[in-house]
Amino acid sequence: MKNKILLSTLLTSVISFSASADTEMSPWYIGAGTGINDYQVQCDKSATSSCDDNTPYGWELFTGYMFNQYIGLELGYRDLGQANWTHFNGELNDYGSIDTKGVTLGLIGYYPFAERWNINAEIGAMRYDSKITNQWGNIYGNSEAGNHTDYTPYIGAGVGFNITENIMLSAVYRHYQDLNPTQNNFYDLENNYWGIKLSYRFGSKAKNLPTPTATVTQAVKVDKVANNTPPLVNTPHRFDIDSKFDHDSTVINETAYQDIKKVADFMKANPNSKVTISGHASRIGSAKYNLSLSTRRAEAVEALLVLKFNIDPARITSIGYGFSQPLILGHSPIANEANRRIEAEVIIEPSE
Repeated sequence: MKNKILLSTLLTSVISFSASADTEMSPWYIGAGTGINDYQVQCDKSATSSCDDNTPYGWELFTGYMFNQYIGLELGYRDLGQANWTHFNGELNDYGSIDTKGVTLGLIGYYPFAERWNINAEIGAMRYDSKITNQWGNIYGNSEAGNHTDYTPYIGAGVGFNITENIMLSAVYRHYQDLNPTQNNFYDLENNYWGIKLSYRFGSKAKNLPTPTATVTQAVKVDKVANNTPPLVNTPHRFDIDSKFDHDSTVINETAYQDIKKVADFMKANPNSKVTISGHASRIGSAKYNLSLSTRRAEAVEALLVLKFNIDPARITSIGYGFSQPLILGHSPIANEANRRIEAEVIIEPSE
């Protein structure tokens, strides 16, 4: 009963989850795996003199749907192999065996910690069918054989490596609890599984959309507006804006206002100047979405220059580059924070 409640809770959680699949890669994937199973508990009972995994090799086939790059739902079919045991009294017919296979449904989560590496975890339930053979020799004169169907929860963890953008190889561990192949739960079996699996995700990552080519002229970084050197004509003057955007946000932190004010003051001191605001994003999400997000971030800075600092909008150009120009490669929190940024380049045009 408790296993059926667990499965019901899992399905409810899945149905209520909000999907937001990556728009470039297909959310669908398929795969297969193989590994070694180890049945436990029954082999530790005092009534059991020997126990072995006659067919320890298991296998699985699966298909899944990724809601986003972190969370997915996976449906599979798994064979947990076969275990045999001999009872303690050593009678000729004192033996038992179990062969378990069934359908699984679970949530799987991924966390990338390097360019191609991730750690993953899974939780779900298995509707299993166990083929049981059991006999208690001359002492009990009893035997049991047939199939038993029930539900059991499982948990798992692993490490994955993206061989290509479509193919991932993973090493996994799973634990199945409460594999009770008889009505009286005499055996109270558990199963540990160690294996590898290969998955293929359909689709391909979209190429970065074309963006305007930046000027090849070496930019001059401006640390302060007032200095004794007059600004150079037709030379980009770069301002770093410490915007510190939150994930998936276009809200400018107030700590960035002083940096934006420097841009405005420089432009007011040089009436022939124009500014290009460049927005950048981290690699979380699709290229298309991040290009839009970075453009909106640049436009947010443009709006602040116009509305708060009274800069003519005709002197401002806003461009989004998505994640095509990262400061730090990778998916780490440090890289993501650094790559969510705004840059401003002011060019002073010659006087007519």
